[in-house]
Amino acid sequence: KELKQFLYPYVDFLDHSLKLQLKASGTFEKLNVEKFVVQMPNSQVKLQGQIRNIHHARDLEITVQAADNIIAPHDLLSCLPGLHLPDLTFLGAVKYSLTYEGRPLNFKTRFVGTTAAGDLSVDGKMKIDPTSIAYSGTASVHSLALESIFHNKKLTSNLNAKLTFDCGGFNPRTMTGIAKVEMDSSMLNGLSIQHSVFVFDVADGVVRSHVAASIES
Repeated sequence: KELKQFLYPYVDFLDHSLKLQLKASGTFEKLNVEKFVVQMPNSQVKLQGQIRNIHHARDLEITVQAADNIIAPHDLLSCLPGLHLPDLTFLGAVKYSLTYEGRPLNFKTRFVGTTAAGDLSVDGKMKIDPTSIAYSGTASVHSLALESIFHNKKLTSNLNAKLTFDCGGFNPRTMTGIAKVEMDSSMLNGLSIQHSVFVFDVADGVVRSHVAASIES
């Protein structure tokens, strides 16, 4: 609330007690962030890294490491009401680590997190040019519980899957890419899913799929 008095309306979304710690040194050309910590009642976000070329936006580069963080969704709702964030309390306390390296439009990142609805890891990169968008990487889920995500107790699951993708563009008519989903040791509504592979190939506005599945009731 004290920050709102001095920085209104730029931090008008704040409405609770937050504790901030920042230790940084350097120049606009190379700013070293040795410590940046945000603490809420049941959450802590801490990171370190480096920001380069702050004075030349087109050449801005960012390196961030954030390890052993925890976010309680209820904290986000109570501390940041002005952002109108969705209610994600069904996830429970989210523990995660992440890295980010690159420019705003050309970067690679890695995220590893655990929640009450399952575990998620993402390792990917993206490059956005004036005429094209390219992105690739992997995403994995472990013990994913769809009933928690969709608030439907009839939709029981324990999914373990890995998605590998290499794509260009987002327009269904012009995008190209290939995606592979691998599942094993999973369960969905009483169905046992063993080693199964789903491949999707997109080009010329057409989606082609190939499936090799092992499902038992």
